[in-house]
Amino acid sequence: MIKSGEFREDLFFRLAVIPVYIPPLRERKEDIKLLADHFVSKFIPVTGREIRFTKEAMDLLAAYPWPGNVRELKNLIERLAILKAGKTITPEDLPREMTSDVLTAHIPPGLNYQDAKQKVLDDFNQQIIGKYLKDSDGNVSRAAESLGMDRGNLQRLMRRYDIQSSVFRNGE
Repeated sequence: MIKSGEFREDLFFRLAVIPVYIPPLRERKEDIKLLADHFVSKFIPVTGREIRFTKEAMDLLAAYPWPGNVRELKNLIERLAILKAGKTITPEDLPREMTSDVLTAHIPPGLNYQDAKQKVLDDFNQQIIGKYLKDSDGNVSRAAESLGMDRGNLQRLMRRYDIQSSVFRNGE
């Protein structure tokens, strides 16, 4: 900005006493959950309720490159806190640009084909089980019936992926 004449050079040097470099959010994936929790707590007085993210939704937030940096995350949390009817944010609640690469976005680099395929399958199973439990208000029998599977098989998958049906009850 100094080179283009948009910012005064003398003012820059007056302000640049201690230069601080803060890496972009895409380089600080570990900060995303902390920042999301902070912004959620900031909007509780505005909305009168607290929202929370499913593991799958938080994984998508961590995989997103955040071109708008922390401000983009803050705006997303504010929009979800105001517009979301329930308390739980799922991948379906996130903007399309965050979920369009859902199959490959959060696969760690360096996985071989079989491990990558298993990760995608596990992620898909968790998402689809969550969706059907949400649609059935946490009723495992109804979710199993809708999925076309035995209740016992669904319960085994829920244990495998540590999915609690109680999270999906009462519109949460």
